[in-house]
Amino acid sequence: MTDEALKILLVEDSMADAELLEEFLLCSSEICFELVHVRILQDALDRLSREQFDIVLLDLSLPDRQGLETVKDTHAAAPQLPLVVLTGLKDEDMALQAVRAGAQDYLIKGEITPVLLVRSIRFCLERTQLLDRLRHSEERYALAVRGANDGIWDWNLEAQTVYFSPRWKSMLGYGEDELDDEIAQWFDRVHPDDLPGLKAAISDHLSGETEDLQCEYRIRDRHGHYLWMLVRGLVLQTENGTPYRMAGSQTDITERKRSEQEKIELIASLQESETRFRSMADTAPVFLWLSDPEGVYTFFNQPWLNFTGLSLAEALKDGWEAIVHPEDRERFWQLYHEAYAQSDRFRRKYRVRRSDGEYRWVLDTGVPRFHENGEFVGYIGSCIDITEIEQLQQDLDREKELAQVTLRSIGDAVLVTDALGKVQLLNPVAEMLTGWSNEEAQTQCVDRVFQIIDEATRQPLANPADLALRQGEIVTLSQQAILVDLQGREYPIGDSAAPIRDRDGAIVGAVLVFHDATEQRTRARQLSWQASHDPLTGLVNRTEFNSRLERAIERAKREGHQHALCYLDLDRFKIVNDTCGHLAGDELLRQVTGLLETRVRKTDTLARLGGDEFGLLLYDCCVKRALEIADDLRKTIEHFRFAWHDKIFSIGASIGVVTIDDRSDRASSVLKAADAACYTAKNEGRNRVHLYQFGETSDRDEGTETQWFSRIVNAIDGDRFRLYVQEIVPLMSTENVRQPYYEILLRMVDERDRSIPPMAFIPAAERYNLMPEVDRWVIRTLFACLADPQSPIARGSAGEMPLYSINVSSASVDDDDFIGFLQEMFRRYPIAPDSICFELTETTTLTHMAQTIALTRFLKQIGCHFAIDNFGSSISSLSYLKYLPIDYLKIDGNFIKNISDPLSFSIVEAIVRLGQVMGIQTIAQLVETPHILEKLEVIGVNYVQGYQIATPRPAIANVEGVGRRE
Repeated sequence: MTDEALKILLVEDSMADAELLEEFLLCSSEICFELVHVRILQDALDRLSREQFDIVLLDLSLPDRQGLETVKDTHAAAPQLPLVVLTGLKDEDMALQAVRAGAQDYLIKGEITPVLLVRSIRFCLERTQLLDRLRHSEERYALAVRGANDGIWDWNLEAQTVYFSPRWKSMLGYGEDELDDEIAQWFDRVHPDDLPGLKAAISDHLSGETEDLQCEYRIRDRHGHYLWMLVRGLVLQTENGTPYRMAGSQTDITERKRSEQEKIELIASLQESETRFRSMADTAPVFLWLSDPEGVYTFFNQPWLNFTGLSLAEALKDGWEAIVHPEDRERFWQLYHEAYAQSDRFRRKYRVRRSDGEYRWVLDTGVPRFHENGEFVGYIGSCIDITEIEQLQQDLDREKELAQVTLRSIGDAVLVTDALGKVQLLNPVAEMLTGWSNEEAQTQCVDRVFQIIDEATRQPLANPADLALRQGEIVTLSQQAILVDLQGREYPIGDSAAPIRDRDGAIVGAVLVFHDATEQRTRARQLSWQASHDPLTGLVNRTEFNSRLERAIERAKREGHQHALCYLDLDRFKIVNDTCGHLAGDELLRQVTGLLETRVRKTDTLARLGGDEFGLLLYDCCVKRALEIADDLRKTIEHFRFAWHDKIFSIGASIGVVTIDDRSDRASSVLKAADAACYTAKNEGRNRVHLYQFGETSDRDEGTETQWFSRIVNAIDGDRFRLYVQEIVPLMSTENVRQPYYEILLRMVDERDRSIPPMAFIPAAERYNLMPEVDRWVIRTLFACLADPQSPIARGSAGEMPLYSINVSSASVDDDDFIGFLQEMFRRYPIAPDSICFELTETTTLTHMAQTIALTRFLKQIGCHFAIDNFGSSISSLSYLKYLPIDYLKIDGNFIKNISDPLSFSIVEAIVRLGQVMGIQTIAQLVETPHILEKLEVIGVNYVQGYQIATPRPAIANVEGVGRRE
C-alpha cells in the first residue's frame, strides 16, 4: 500500500455501520488512514469539491439520494477517484449497473470483513494507479509520434493487415480516413525499381539475417509524384520464434536525396569546368596568365609558353621579367606594381622577346579577381601580339585625311569629340539629324549637340560619348533612345560610342556613330506585337496568355487576391469551317472576338488559345461574379447569328471556369483544369458553363488519345486509311512545268465509313510514335496503286504519270531503317523515281539536319524530287538551303492567308526571289480567294494550291489490302 495516510471519505447515514467500518479499518495493519464521515450525499459532494481524497466508501441508500443516482452523482463530481459501493441489498444486476455508473467495487454490508474491506480498498487504489499510468503512457506515445514527424506502421503478419498512422498517410497526401489496412496499399505505391529491394530487406529481417529493417525506397503520393522514404522496423516473434508482428516508422528523405544528387552534379560540374578551362586556355588564340595577390605568377597557358620558348617552371619563376625589352622593363614594373597596389583593372603595352629572339609588341590586359567575400585574390590576364598593329599605326596616321573624307561620305551619322567631350567633327548625316552644322557644333559640349531622351519615360539619357571617355570602352545606347535635334524634332536612333586612343593608349577623344532607326523600331514594335498576339483576331496569343496567367498566380499567392480563368470552346464551329471553308471560319472567329471584347472589362485579358478556343483571365474576380460573366458570354454567343453568303449559322459556347488563389499551381495546371471543366460542359450537352471541381479531368487528355492509339493501329492493320489528292497547278501558263502535280493527303474512316480529318488522329500518332507506320502505309499503298495499270488512282488527262508529293514525318526521318524501306519499295514496284516528291517541314529539316541530308542525298541519287513544307515558319539561318538539293519551297500558309498585310506580302516576295536565285520552284498553299491569287500572280509564285484552285478528293475508291503491313 503506502506509508502515507489514506484520506477516506465515508458516506453513510447509519452511525452504527459507520463505526463498524471504522473498526474494520483499524483492525488492519496494512493501511494508515484518515476517515472523514458524512451522512448525506450533498455534504459528500461539497467536501469533494473542496478537498482531496484518495477513495470514497458510498452507501447506496441515503436520506437525500437513493440507488444508482448516488453513484452517478459522486462519480461525476470526482471521476478519477476510486469508488466502493456499500449496500445491504444482494443484487447482482444492481452491482453490475453500479460498476457501469462509475463504481470500482460493490460490497454487501452483512458480508463485509476487515480483510475484505482492506482488500477492496487496495484493489481499487492499485487499479486506479494502473489506469493512470496507462493513460499517461498512451499520451506520451501519441506526443512522441506526432513530434517525430515520421509515419508509423504496424503490420499484423498473421492477419496480413497494416495500421498506417495519420502522419504516414498525410506524407503521401491522404487524409486520416483514407487508405484501408491492406498491405497492398503500401506495396502497390512503391516504385517498380525499388519494390524488389524493399521486399528483400523485409524478408532478410523476418528470416533473422538482419537485426532490424532499414531500407531507402521511392513511393508514389496521391498526385503521382515519387517521394524518397527511409523505412525502419523491428519484427516481434512468438516464444517459438515465429514472426507475428512487425512495426516501424517511415521518414521522408526526399530533400536529402535531392541534396545528395545536387552535390554529385556539382562535383561533376566542377571537374568538367576545370577540364573545360584548361582546354580553352591551351587552345585560346591569346596568351593567358594568372597571379596571386602578391604578384607571383601561378599559371601560363601553352600558347604563351610556345611563343616565349620558356618552360612552365621558367615562366613561373622569373621568365617574364627576363624576356621584357630592357627599355620597357622599368615602365612595365611601375605599371604592374601600381595596378596591384590598387587592385584595379589595367592595360599595358610593351615588348617581349619571342622564342626566335625577335622582340614583339604585346597588349597585356589584367582584370582583378575577388573572392565572394570581397577579398582580392590576384589577377587574370591576357596578352595579344600587336606588332603588326604598331607597325601599321604610322600608315593609319597617314590615312587620317582619307578617313575624314570617308566619314563625310558614309550613310551613318558620325560625331567626333576630343578628350574633354568637345565636338570636333560632324559628318553630313550627323548635321541633318542633330540640326547643327559642322561649323556651329565645333567646340560645343557634346551634351548640347547630341541630346537624347528615353522614349518611354521622356527622361534624359547619359551621353554615350561622355561614357566612352570616362569608361575608356565601347558604349552602346539604350534601344529606347530618342534624339532631339536643334529644332525640337525627334528621331528614334541606334548608336554606339568608342574612345579614340593615341599610340600610347591615352584617350584623346571619342567617336559616336548613330543612325535614324525609325523604320527598324517601327518594325521591331510590329514584330513584338506579332510575337504576343494572334494575327487573325488581334487578341493575345497563348504564349502571352500563359505569361500573364503565371503573373496572376504569383500575385494571388503573394497578395492573397482571387482571380478567375474562363476556358471557352465554340460549339458547332467545325460545321461552319467544313461547310464554307477556312475563310468563313476565320471571319467567324473575328466576329466572335468582337462580341467578346464588348462584354469583358478593359482590365481583363482575352486571348485566342488556338483553333476555336479562347481564354479569359478575370482579375480580382470572385467565383460568383466569374460564373455570371461566363454565362453572359455564353448567352451573347448563343444569340449571335453568323451569315456567310446565303447561309446563316447559329453557334454556342461551352465554358469552363476555374478559380485562381493562393492554392493555385502552375499556369499549365490551371489551364488544364479550366480545359477539363470546359470539356465537362461539352459532355453535359454543350452551350453551358461548368465550374471546375478538384480532381476533375479532361477526356481529351486521358482516354481519348489512348483510344486513338488503338484506332490508328486498327486503321493500319485493317486498311481504314484513305488516300486523297489535292492538285497543285502552275500559276503561269508559260511555265515549263510537269503536268499534273498532286499532293497526297490522308484520311481515316471510322466504323460507319465516315471520313476523319488528319488533325484528329495525327497528334496521337505522333505522341505514340506511330507516324513511321502511317508514313509507310501511305508510301506502300501509293506505290502499289501506281504500279497497277488498272488502279483507278488519279492520273494525268492523257494518262501520263503525274508528280505525286508525299509528306514524311520527323519520326520517319529519324528512323535508321527508313531509307532501306524506300529502297525495298522502289525495288518491289516499278515506279519511276522522278514521279515521286517527298515533303519535309522546315522544322523537321532544321531539327534533324544530318538525317535530312542523308535522306535527300539518297532521294536525288535515285531521281526523286524533294520539297520543304511550311517554309518561313521558323526564324533561322537560311544557310542550310545550300546543303540540300531542294526542288520546291512550299511557303507557309499563314503568310499566304494574310498576304494583304504588307509584311506578309514582303516575306512571300522575298521567298520567291530567293527561289529564283537558287533555281528552286515556289508553291503557295492555302490559296482560298481570288484576291490571294491576284497577289501571288503579281509576286510571281510558280505553283498554287488551295480551295480556290482545287479541293481534296479521293485518290482511289478502295485500298483494302493494298497497304497492309507484311
